[in-house]
Amino acid sequence: MFRTYICEYLHKKGIISKKEMLDMAFVEKDDFADEISLVTGISVNDFNALILDFQRDMGISDDALAAIRSDNLDDIISSIATYGKNADTHYNKLTKLALKTICVHSNGHIIFKPINAIESYDFEKLCTVEILGEVNLSLCLAGNGDSLLPIASGFAERAFDQINPEALDSVCELLNSICGMYISDTRQKQLDVELMTPKIFHNKKMVSGDFIYRVPLLAENHEIDLLVTESYGGSINKFS
Repeated sequence: MFRTYICEYLHKKGIISKKEMLDMAFVEKDDFADEISLVTGISVNDFNALILDFQRDMGISDDALAAIRSDNLDDIISSIATYGKNADTHYNKLTKLALKTICVHSNGHIIFKPINAIESYDFEKLCTVEILGEVNLSLCLAGNGDSLLPIASGFAERAFDQINPEALDSVCELLNSICGMYISDTRQKQLDVELMTPKIFHNKKMVSGDFIYRVPLLAENHEIDLLVTESYGGSINKFS
């Protein structure tokens, strides 16, 4: 994950190409600084300064940086994508499951920034699946333009050229799979919940009865948002 984070960061800044990013993400960890120096001209001595720039631009803490350096996905999620002090809330557990599943289907070529809570969200394209019952949850992936391409292509295991209905269906199938796994876990804990049919929205604003928990993702220079909402009773999300 550490190499993926740095390579995605350098690609977004225009320092390396997409091919270089994909190639360097799998360089041996001990050789990574040397490979960066060879490809970019950034000296090994300046590599630590690059890491500090990365940390500042990504808005991550020292603990989060240490987790990224460890290459431990669970530690990264705990330090970056857990909202508040209680990791056992439904929205935190669903976020963790979603990120781990997305990372598997992206072949590791994805990074995420710190989670934040917002009151509303404007978007061009959004796919969502809801879990309704004793607790109401929604899981969404959203983006502008063709930003959802890496998600759609990764799950379908085929390359889409554009975000067409078939590509959006692939994103919905991924969300459906994640929510299905989450329901299996919640039912074991005697919670009565039901999985709803995936939905797709275009050019809307989403508001929730409570906060919208947002994790910004970056995949092959595409900016994507993972959104999770939770409520007890009443409508979970409204679109206008």
